[in-house]
Amino acid sequence: MNEYDDVRSALRHRRRSERILNLFDNTPTQSVRRASAQLQISRNAISRTLRADDRFAYHYTPVQELLPIDYQKRVEFCNWYVNAVERDNLFSSMILWTDEATFTRRGIFNSHNSHVWAHNNPRTTRRRNFQHEFRCNVWMGMLHDRLIGPFFLPDRLNGESFRRFLSNDLPILMENVPLQFRQNSWIQLDGCPSHYARQVRNWLDEHCAHRWIGRGGAVFWPPRSPDLTPLDFYLWGTLKNKVYSTEVISLEDLKQRITNSVTEMQPNFQECRTVTNSVLRRCLACIDVQGQHFEMRH
Repeated sequence: MNEYDDVRSALRHRRRSERILNLFDNTPTQSVRRASAQLQISRNAISRTLRADDRFAYHYTPVQELLPIDYQKRVEFCNWYVNAVERDNLFSSMILWTDEATFTRRGIFNSHNSHVWAHNNPRTTRRRNFQHEFRCNVWMGMLHDRLIGPFFLPDRLNGESFRRFLSNDLPILMENVPLQFRQNSWIQLDGCPSHYARQVRNWLDEHCAHRWIGRGGAVFWPPRSPDLTPLDFYLWGTLKNKVYSTEVISLEDLKQRITNSVTEMQPNFQECRTVTNSVLRRCLACIDVQGQHFEMRH
């Protein structure tokens, strides 16, 4: 190949790269496969060009829909939390973060991470549609370096049944928590209707005085903010990955798996502490974007 051919090859390469990059500039969600068909350029060539331009394929992050009226409420809560931690660096260890989640028979299943090693294909299957469904409603709490629960609530939770839980069952779940934490800890609740019932708010006002966070509480919990509570951004996903590692057989099996998985996670105090402490970083990130969605880099 002479010098003239080298120049022609370099020009063709540059024009091809420009076509590829222009396409992805205009349609960044374009797939390599579709781009290959549209431009009549091999997938490998397109991938090499994108990598050479330091472009990477990033996945979408699912987030809770926010309304414009939510932004200020999120900022107000985050400012309150940051100020409370600045006044007392132990404050983050005094909040009992709580939530409920529904576990069903179907659960979650990642087929890419599930394999059967064998000399011959065993044609292993996994059922997806069931004639008989079951579910359970699980309450959990996180207090600094420990998990509280699980506790199985009624499937149809209302204000009276949740008040009974707070009055009769939560004290038993907290028995192993040091007295200092029980006497001085705050409790956080989201804004679901059963948490906002009159009898629940009366109970919280009587037993937690000015130490509860929630809808109508001493500190208002911002609506649609699962990204600010460690149960939503950490615990439920981690727990469900353990529970649904294999197919669930029955409701009793499901409940036992939940209990066993929490017991397995319980000794990892350092991880729990790290997660609850990360609320401060999330609040600062939320303030920076004025209450809108924020991205956390781990």
